[in-house]
Amino acid sequence: MPGTVSVAGVWKRYRLRERSLADLTARLWRRSPPDPRTAPSVFWALQDVSFRVEPGTALAVIGGNGSGKSTLLRLIAGMMHPTRGAIGATGRLSLLSHLGGGFHGELTGRENLFLQGAVLGLRRRELRAKAGAIFAFAELEPFADVPVKRYSSGMALRLGFAIAAHLDPEILLIDEAFAVGDTAFRDRCLGRILGFKAAGVTMVLVSHERYLVEQLCDRALLLDRGRMAAAGTPITKNGAKDNYVFRVSAVDELVDKAMLQYAQKTFNAKNCGMILVNNPWGESNEKGLTAALAAKGMKAAGIEKFEGNDVDVVPQLSRLKAAGADCLFLVGNVGPSAQVVKSLDRMGWKPPVVSHWGPAGGRFTELAGPSAKDVHFVQTYSFFGRQTPVGDKVLKALMAKYPDIKGPGDVTPAVGVANAYDAMMLTALAIEKAGSTDGPAIREGYYKIDRYEGLIKTYSKPFTPENHDAVNENDYVWTQFIDNQILPVGMNK
Repeated sequence: MPGTVSVAGVWKRYRLRERSLADLTARLWRRSPPDPRTAPSVFWALQDVSFRVEPGTALAVIGGNGSGKSTLLRLIAGMMHPTRGAIGATGRLSLLSHLGGGFHGELTGRENLFLQGAVLGLRRRELRAKAGAIFAFAELEPFADVPVKRYSSGMALRLGFAIAAHLDPEILLIDEAFAVGDTAFRDRCLGRILGFKAAGVTMVLVSHERYLVEQLCDRALLLDRGRMAAAGTPITKNGAKDNYVFRVSAVDELVDKAMLQYAQKTFNAKNCGMILVNNPWGESNEKGLTAALAAKGMKAAGIEKFEGNDVDVVPQLSRLKAAGADCLFLVGNVGPSAQVVKSLDRMGWKPPVVSHWGPAGGRFTELAGPSAKDVHFVQTYSFFGRQTPVGDKVLKALMAKYPDIKGPGDVTPAVGVANAYDAMMLTALAIEKAGSTDGPAIREGYYKIDRYEGLIKTYSKPFTPENHDAVNENDYVWTQFIDNQILPVGMNK
């Protein structure tokens, strides 16, 4: 159907260093093997990304710099091909990205219009009919026949937007294209995009602007270092008519419920404050925690944000303390979370800290210092402590296969192993139930799974057409760092 975008199992690899002619010449003369220090290295910009955008809907692709957003948009636009996987986009497509970047300086604005249109497969007659409206929208009528090299950068950007926005697309791809001209012109650009949305144009938007995402998009996809972030709730609740996404992992809205339950049960918390990293992950959890509190007739003592590179969050924490917070909900990765802990130490304030899984990676104990052990954070599994028969079997198999694994502390990350193990076993059961490797049959196979004794838990009807998440808020393990090991809370090595 026109206006459909489908991305299935897409990976994209870049070579960071190609072999040079000098490398080849030296090798031919010396007839020696290549120097491993000069061997090409690769970077995976996207890893196993899958989603579908139905006609007339709008998807926001969000994430930090370098997460793969622009690469994904260029792949959808057909500017390059995926290393693995498949991409489909049916219908006329327009890309708002690097506006004006393809203009030829010696050609006039009008000539560049025809050149751009020809590249997009438009006929000259159609472009001639649109030219007046394009230059009027860009406020460049007096400069239509002036060489683009005489344009200011703002003029070139305005012309680039006007061309892309007047091509009557069925699919519109937008990559941070609103930093164009003055405020009045930006408002006109946004109005044009809202007009496309009202007309039923399918849109994929890359943006760091929260208000744009909320105003334009029906749902969002969070990318983290090229991967679909596992905890982003809309991944399984993606609105697709035929939803093929099933998950065995942490889910933001469920983790948020679990954080509140744990804070109340363990610390008798009654007035919790939030200290959240200022990015889409923090925003997602702000919504989830606010909803979890509201469901129990509660409100946050306060909500404070910090940047990923902040080294002092004492002002934010001081406001939470003044508001009477008796517990802190922390959402942030290793480095930012460590700065929160160190700021608490400088204040001499020791509230209970209940955290998302962020501190679990990297050098948290080294960066946060002795108080790292006071942060209780969520995991889906631990190989420490008494294991089920399945846990014993898996740990013994890992120790037998990998010589470096001497005990539970060497299985890192434990949650990744557990999530992947149960996901693969459940998938095998679904294929067995389906009696086929056909996609729709496997999906029905997931629904037919009745009981499975897994690593994380014993699953009973883990998937239904309404629920594609096998792990819920009652399945999490609460952990802390003890001697640089992640242990269940209260357990000594």
